[in-house]
Amino acid sequence: MKTHQIIVILCCLGLLVIGGHYFLWATLFRDTSLSDTFLMIVVLIYLLLIASFIVSRIKHHDAVHWSAWPGYLTLGFVSILLICTFITYPFRLLLEWGLPFFGIIINQEHQLFLAQAASGTAAIIAIVLAIIGVVTAISKPSISEIEVPIDRLSHKLDGYTIIQISDVHLGRTIGRSYAERIVQIANSLKGDLITITGDLVDGRVNQLQDVVAPFANLKARDGVWSVTGNHEYYVEADLWVKELHRLGIQVLHNERVSIGEGKNSFDLVGVDDLEANLAGHGHDLSRALLGRDQSRPIVLLAHQPKVVVEAAQLGVDLQLSGHTHGGQIWPLAWLVRLQQRYVAGLYIHEKTHLYVNRGAGYWGPPMRVGSKPEIARLTLRSVKS
Repeated sequence: MKTHQIIVILCCLGLLVIGGHYFLWATLFRDTSLSDTFLMIVVLIYLLLIASFIVSRIKHHDAVHWSAWPGYLTLGFVSILLICTFITYPFRLLLEWGLPFFGIIINQEHQLFLAQAASGTAAIIAIVLAIIGVVTAISKPSISEIEVPIDRLSHKLDGYTIIQISDVHLGRTIGRSYAERIVQIANSLKGDLITITGDLVDGRVNQLQDVVAPFANLKARDGVWSVTGNHEYYVEADLWVKELHRLGIQVLHNERVSIGEGKNSFDLVGVDDLEANLAGHGHDLSRALLGRDQSRPIVLLAHQPKVVVEAAQLGVDLQLSGHTHGGQIWPLAWLVRLQQRYVAGLYIHEKTHLYVNRGAGYWGPPMRVGSKPEIARLTLRSVKS
């Protein structure tokens, strides 16, 4: 990403943050009868929580540490509160301005009551959703069972199983115990092959080496295969590729391998993330497919779902992706669709099947609303059978 693009994005985010805080203040506090003392206490607590987030980042960087939780929980709650306030705001306008339009006069006392009721409703809904979001985010990932028909798949490979792990985001608030849980679940599914479709980590190798270590215990007959996600390129992608190799996880770098034997096999292809920004890295699906036998089926690992447009043109049978987290916090899935056409679940793009994994972890606030964490077990079905 170029410098001017980063500056534009940061400026837009800054305006959104300022605008969002002003909207919350104007909607929840300005028109209520809350005392100045109470408002000062709320602001002070909020500033302390934000300060704890900043201090934790400075002191502990990307390491897993309890001090990251207060700040991230605060950011998550404020985000949900902003969404709830924004959704309930039209009802407030209807009561305050719509009723007088129809000749129903509301005195100042009633207007204050309506403002307080709207604020209270938004706050209560936000608290409930935040609690549900935290419980969902830290809960055991659900198992998604999917069957995918593959035209060119040998009948002897009918029933072949692929376990897909995606977007774990180990670091800060997701530690070793959660990594152990994911490994235990994946191994219990007894897949023929295990894949990791990017964003396994959110930090540096020297801080998360012990956290990611349990992934060395992943076991599958045909191995454990991975590709980079955009977050690997935020921190030491080269070092993480080496570390995963050390753990026995093979990282496909715009390349393909044959899975199976002879005619009873398929090509497993993996590509760098679209945001790869290191020398020697960069998304190149054409290179990965160069010189292959056109009669063989292709299973592609690509972190971002929108790669499927290119994949369909190049004859890929099945693409496994992540990246979107299924929106993570409703209704952000609608916004995700502006950048990624496919958000969660199984799709067919032209003749290519695409499975978008919601991810086993989360990014940023430890919350998931309307999008449960998952590990997918895909069973390939031969159309010839």
